[in-house]
Amino acid sequence: MKIAMVTPRYPPNISGGGEISCRLLVRKLRERGHSVKVFSFDRIFPDVKNRFLLNVKVYRFLKKYVKSFDVFHVYNMDLLLAMGWLSKRYRVKSVATLNGTVYSPSLSRYSFFKYLSFRFYRNRLFMRWIRGISFFVTLSVFRKEQWVKDGIDEDRIVVVPNIVDPSFKPVSYKEHSGINLLHVGNYSVSKKQEFKTLVKGFSLLKKQDIVLYLVGKGKKQVTGLIEKYKPVNPVVHLGMKSYSMMGSIYAIADVFVHPAVEPSPVHRVLYEALLNKLCVVTTGNNFYSSIIRDNVDGVLLYPMTPSRLAGSLRLLISDKKLRNSLGVSGCKRVKEIASSDKVIDRYISIYKNLRKKIVFSGSFGSKFMKRDYDLLCKYFDMRFVETSRHLLVLLKRLFVLFRSVLWCDMVFCWFANWNSAFLVFFARLLNKRSVVVAGGYDVVDLPEINYGAYTNFIEKLPSRFATKNADIVLSVSKSNQHELLSKVSPRKNVLVYNGVPVDRFKPCYDKKPMVVTVGEVKKSNLSRKGLEMFVRVARFFPDVPFVMIGGFNDDTVSYLKSIASSNVSFTGFVSDSDLVEYLQRSKVYAQFSYHEGFGVSVAEAMLCGCIPVVSSQYALPEVVDGTGFKVKYGDVESCVSSIRKALSCSNNKGYMARERVLNNFSMSRRENSLLEVLL
Repeated sequence: MKIAMVTPRYPPNISGGGEISCRLLVRKLRERGHSVKVFSFDRIFPDVKNRFLLNVKVYRFLKKYVKSFDVFHVYNMDLLLAMGWLSKRYRVKSVATLNGTVYSPSLSRYSFFKYLSFRFYRNRLFMRWIRGISFFVTLSVFRKEQWVKDGIDEDRIVVVPNIVDPSFKPVSYKEHSGINLLHVGNYSVSKKQEFKTLVKGFSLLKKQDIVLYLVGKGKKQVTGLIEKYKPVNPVVHLGMKSYSMMGSIYAIADVFVHPAVEPSPVHRVLYEALLNKLCVVTTGNNFYSSIIRDNVDGVLLYPMTPSRLAGSLRLLISDKKLRNSLGVSGCKRVKEIASSDKVIDRYISIYKNLRKKIVFSGSFGSKFMKRDYDLLCKYFDMRFVETSRHLLVLLKRLFVLFRSVLWCDMVFCWFANWNSAFLVFFARLLNKRSVVVAGGYDVVDLPEINYGAYTNFIEKLPSRFATKNADIVLSVSKSNQHELLSKVSPRKNVLVYNGVPVDRFKPCYDKKPMVVTVGEVKKSNLSRKGLEMFVRVARFFPDVPFVMIGGFNDDTVSYLKSIASSNVSFTGFVSDSDLVEYLQRSKVYAQFSYHEGFGVSVAEAMLCGCIPVVSSQYALPEVVDGTGFKVKYGDVESCVSSIRKALSCSNNKGYMARERVLNNFSMSRRENSLLEVLL
């Protein structure tokens, strides 16, 4: 798996435990055989200090890599906006580790009443983009609850602890007289409330043989609070210490005190204390309950007040056996829940599960369905269900359909038929999403040519049920949409044009005076696809080859040959490469259909530079627009006149037709539209 790790800082640049955790995650993923590239923007854009400007630059930098990685993982908080924009714009699979409060409307600090703060409304606005990230990881249950309040879906966020740093080596306990308490943190103004609780609680203890050691920057704040509360027992401020020295400092302590008034973004110092078998006193109420079980692995207090803290410290100071028991249990606990194997397993599982599961109902005999399936396979785990036209066969497969819906997150059905009706029913029963593509026949009622599901009650019934009960019904053209809405009122209807692979159907400048049509040669297509009209028109152009491309489904080809002039040829089924070759050589493509839901073959021909001549009803005029010629269905004179005009046109007319398809009916355009609906 190719993973891009995106972080504002990376060791050796360390401002906190987040950089250490990120480095550990990268190392362990690489040890598992995954390819991980780190994008650390303290090196790429070292002079950019404004956070918003940094996100803009990071977005512009990363967008050229969107197809190079399977997953983007943004670690630390500063670059959430860039990853949210990237995820929304390019549909990348992304994970964010939320180990801080930046951009959280509920967790950010505000200098005054938050509802009067610009930052609060800015954060609420930014969350709209941040929610575009595929999945989120946070480090405590409390943080998860707050992020859910901020609008992140609960099923898209999980609690995963940091990895225990294997390079951190606990130092054996050093015997000493009295009891040593230890706190590690930042004593600057931003942490004033936490430190105030600590010093005030410590000042409530009576004079005895105890010492409070403090490690961290903020000498002025330490001195000020000690002078204010005047604890009777000594407080020793050791200042900042290197990471390598922390083991020996933990070794002289008996109790580790962490009186957080809000959950710390990282658990690194708690891990280190627990690994040294220190008895830990910290905050409860889901702040650190995912790591420490109260009175089993440590002591959890909530609310964290100076008096409650002092009471717990008195008990632990007087009971050595309890301190040792909690310390041993805490060490075992942190190794169990934060071992590298367990945490890495969780992350790899998250990466793999980013892909939604879709059951795709259709037939690979239709190339436009196969194209949709291949397209969706890039973004989803797919399971294909072959459509059956025989109701009895389908009834025997009901259990298979039900089991498929149990497996998936969504069903995607081409055409509203019995297969789709059962899948939509099971999806509603199991509270899964369902999407039905109304492709044409399923919403048509044309008894004059005996065509359409609505001409037959047995086919009309599932069509109405599927299109009325699916969460989303997709129409492949405005004509198709009009036919659908004239019969049912779907829950939601979206127009998503069919797509054609533009890289496969390319134009050729060496055009010949030849007319081509594509369609399966069978009795029902004589009128609907205009095959008979195509043959009859050919006799007016004895010197121009007319080619009918399509497999022979019955003996209809014999009838067509009997009425055809010598310039008409019937190829039967041809390969895709041969089809492209025919279309590239032909100057005119003719489709005299009575009805088309879209007209994929017309669009393919237009991509090859053919000038289209089509009937002026239903979807074909919508596809061709002003780039070809429209004829009245069944009017031989109109067909002959339009083909004659098309043959006399310059090749530029065909290239205008190609541009029409490129701009409106490309597979990339359909891909973006489908993903907007499905993601």
